[in-house]
Parts: sequence; structure tokens; C-alpha cells
Amino acid sequence: MPKSVYGALVAGSERGQSLTDNEAAFTELGPAPHVAGHLPDRAMATSVLGVDISLPVIMSPTGVQAVHPDGEVAVARAAAAGGTAIGLSNFASRSVEDVVEANPNTFFQMYWTGDRDVMVQRMARARAAGAKGLIATLDWSFSMGRDWGSPEIPEKIDFASALKLAPEVVRRPRWAWEFAKEGNIPDLTAPNLAAPGEDKGPTFFAAYYEWMTTTPPTREDVEWMAKEWGGPFMLKGVCRIDDAKRARDLGVSAISVSNHGGNNLDGTPAPIRVLPGIADAVGDDIEVLMDGGIRRGSDVVKALALGARGDDRPRLPVGPRRQRPGRGRKCPGHPAQRHRLRSARHGPLLDRRAQPGRPRHSRGLRPQAGRVGSLSWAC
Repeated sequence: MPKSVYGALVAGSERGQSLTDNEAAFTELGPAPHVAGHLPDRAMATSVLGVDISLPVIMSPTGVQAVHPDGEVAVARAAAAGGTAIGLSNFASRSVEDVVEANPNTFFQMYWTGDRDVMVQRMARARAAGAKGLIATLDWSFSMGRDWGSPEIPEKIDFASALKLAPEVVRRPRWAWEFAKEGNIPDLTAPNLAAPGEDKGPTFFAAYYEWMTTTPPTREDVEWMAKEWGGPFMLKGVCRIDDAKRARDLGVSAISVSNHGGNNLDGTPAPIRVLPGIADAVGDDIEVLMDGGIRRGSDVVKALALGARGDDRPRLPVGPRRQRPGRGRKCPGHPAQRHRLRSARHGPLLDRRAQPGRPRHSRGLRPQAGRVGSLSWAC
């Protein structure tokens, strides 16, 4: 894809401290496998928010996937092929109806934007479309600055913006051809934020403005949101034990331990660092998921060993950060997405010797007492 398009997708804010630590923290943990006495039967199937999945990995909501004609629909297909669920951002480029059609195991994600009447309407639409659960992301601070720079993002693709981007696009003919085959151009709108009766949703910039002008939610608002949805409800962005306890007391079904992929308040600790304490505090009462830094099956094993029920991988559709701009893992829906899910399924997750033991060098990352030694792949 063009350099500026890829640059807009690469996560991180300010100096990129949280982004770097999300991955680095996993390197401080390692397995201590036994040489005998392994489980004869291995099963990775589990459930999240009442949905059965074939492995403890789901596709976490990632907005603005208009970098490919099929966008989130392609990711939903890849998730369905892998036997798992997808979280759909309300800032997505494809409608919740289209995504649920591609993968019935869809969770709809919302930010706290607009007034309550608007949120009720959006919840009702997702429920009518068949969404199996609601994810509320409340940790976003819209931190825009990146020390390595951020590309200019047009509000819409018109003649002026197309002319400006043309030198980059001509260097990526295969990317441009994907859109040409469909006879369209990237649609930078958010259809799931459309008001009743409207054909198109607002532009992403208009959606950001709505969020920025909405009063931040209170704990009572979180409780209202969970009750209004009336079904499986996950609070995403928790990184403190006291917040996890409050979320449990407010009636959430699950929490996701996350720092927004390092794309939020820089310096927030890597989720794997805070996961053990949170899982110890509330893991027996509600489901605990984790995202951030997961790059391979062995990372999933480490997260499970430290108390997570599963892992939601927000960066799967984008590709590894270390790849050069313009040379990422293609776009959403490319077979590479199915490959990334297979990489999480095979390897350490199916290795008889990879039953987690104590980390070889924890530096504050500790295994959960009673969980690590008895961890089974069924979880």
C-alpha cells in the first residue's frame, strides 16, 4: 500500500514507549517445559462472551479499514475461516450488517460518542443486525503526536486529494488495482454512525469531532451502557486493578486489558505487565482478555498462563510494525490474515512441551498461582 496509507495505520504515539514495551515485555517471559508427563489430548477451543471459538484468539476492533475494498468484511471472513470471532469498530468502513453476514460471531464496539439517545439507536442497530455482544472502548485519548511523524490524512478522496496522493499510488499499482477492479475508491466514512434514514455515515473526521465534543463517561454511564445493551458486555482499555474491580461491580461480563495498542497515552504499561494482578483480582468473576504486543502463538500461551481467558489481536489486519512502509502484510482479507491466525493456532499452542511453567526471567511479570501449572489448552 502507499507509504502514507501505511504510515497512518502504524500504531504508536509520542515517543512510542508503550508501543515498544507491548512487544518487549513478552521477551522477558519464557517457558520452562517438563520433559515428561504432558497432556495426551490438546484442545484450544474456548468461549468469549458466550460465543464458542476454536482458539483463544479473536479479531479485536480496528477502525478505518478502508485501505482495501472489502475492509472489515474480509477480516470477518478470515476470522470465520479460522473459527473465531471479530470485534467491529463503530468507526469501521463497512456496515455491521455486512460484517455479521460474513461472520455471525461479531461483537460490536462503541466509543462513548454522542448523547444517550444516539447511543441507544446505534446499539439497537447492532442488536438487530445480529451482533453477539457489545464492546465499550473508553481508554482513547486521541493522542495525535508521533515523534516519527504522522502523514496527512484527507477527509475524503476528491480530485484534489487524489492528485496529491497520485505519486504514491502509482508506485503501488497492485494496491490501486484492487480498488479499480471494484470500480470504487476508498470511502472514508463511518457507516455505523449514520443516523436513521441516512444512506451514508459521517466522515471519520466528523466522527472524531463527535467524540471530542462528547462529555467523558462516568461510572454510572458505564453501568447504564451495560444495562441498556442487556447482553454480553465487555469494557476495553482496563489497565488498573481498581478499575477492573469497579468494572466488575458495575455489571460488565468481561474486560480487555489493553493500552490501545500503544496508540493512546504513551508510557502506559504493556498489558502483559498488568495482566496478572488484574486477573488475580477479578478473573474468577468476569472474563479477562488482553491485547497488545501479541505477535505469535507463544505470546498467546504467555497471556493465558498469566491469567487471560483469550487474546484479542487488534493489529492482525495491519501487519507487523517492523515491516517497511509500503511493504506490509498486504491488506485486510489477504491470505496473510488466515496465515496469521494459523500461526497463532499451531506451534507452541500445540506443542506438548510448551505447557507454561515459571518465567525464566520475569522482571515483575509473574505467573498466576494455581493457573500456570494447571493450564490446559481448553481453558
